[in-house]
Amino acid sequence: MPHGVIFETEFQALSRALGSSWGSFTDVLLKGLQNETIRMSRSSKGAVTIPHPAPSIALAGTPAALGGFMSGSGSTPGTGNGLFSRFLFYRFDREFEWSPQFRSSQSESTQSESTQSGERRGSLEESLRGAGQKFREARRQLGARETPLWVSVPGALQEAHTRAFRSLTKKWREDGNVPRSMQASLTRAGLQAVKIAVVLRGVRLADSGVPPASTQSIELGPEDMEAGIRLSLTYLLHAIEVGARLQGDDGPQDTCLQEKALQEKPRSQAKLNERKRDLTERQREYLKALPEEPFSTAEAKDLASGFGASKRGVQRWLKSWRKAGLLRKPKRGMWAKRRPERKDSPRTEGLPGAESVISVIDGIPALAGGRAP
Repeated sequence: MPHGVIFETEFQALSRALGSSWGSFTDVLLKGLQNETIRMSRSSKGAVTIPHPAPSIALAGTPAALGGFMSGSGSTPGTGNGLFSRFLFYRFDREFEWSPQFRSSQSESTQSESTQSGERRGSLEESLRGAGQKFREARRQLGARETPLWVSVPGALQEAHTRAFRSLTKKWREDGNVPRSMQASLTRAGLQAVKIAVVLRGVRLADSGVPPASTQSIELGPEDMEAGIRLSLTYLLHAIEVGARLQGDDGPQDTCLQEKALQEKPRSQAKLNERKRDLTERQREYLKALPEEPFSTAEAKDLASGFGASKRGVQRWLKSWRKAGLLRKPKRGMWAKRRPERKDSPRTEGLPGAESVISVIDGIPALAGGRAP
């Protein structure tokens, strides 16, 4: 099984290669990331066939560098060819602060004293180095097997996986405003969840030990599947924001809606609490009683009598709370409570499909009888 690793700190390096007229690099990535047979012709080597490619690619770069490739500008392909959906995205805003370029004498003396006293200061680098050595040994043992070690997925975990992605597919279909390019990302997120889960099960072998050659298969654990689903949906959430910034392929109307959502300022929990204090006790209780998931105007009015409010009064509350930033309208006739944005979360509030992804992520721990997942 041919393996290949591309690790680039600048996405633009790959973007230039994919934009060239020679090499068929786009076709290699499209098929390789799906583990499909690659066939090509080379003048020096003739026909080349890779039956089961397994490339690993990690890229970093700015949104502008990514946008030139994924949006399809110039001679490069766009989101519609399926390459966008094959990547896992994670976007973050770096804090604007200065990092000292020199090691201070104080830190050196502290480190020296710590070493002399026999104390070992743990660091992320040391932890990763130790874990890497254990994983390398486990991988060596797996590679020495004459037959592959299979990973079986228990029926309960298969059902948990199916339920999560079937639920999200249904929600997106009901939303009706998710761009086609993002629908492809959801389809592949299900496969990515399983791949992540299997990799994590393999990583855990570094701690538990590689089973003897007589063992033909091992079971996937619930913690592996939960992590796989959770991570793949989190990456999908980031892909929604990245896709919105790249403006997708669904026309100017969608673009305007996406840009408007991206420009909304995030609401912190403190800010939301401050605005709730302006409400009466009855209004706060009513707001708390509203569903956590998006709800219709009719559903909101049905709760009115339980709080001594009229349906017309509730209608006024909804409109005023939207202006105050306590509620939002994901689509016509629907309302949703505003969630406080975490500092490290993508700014997806109001983007098509994002609310549905969040609701499925929140429901993962209860998927398999209260056990995760």
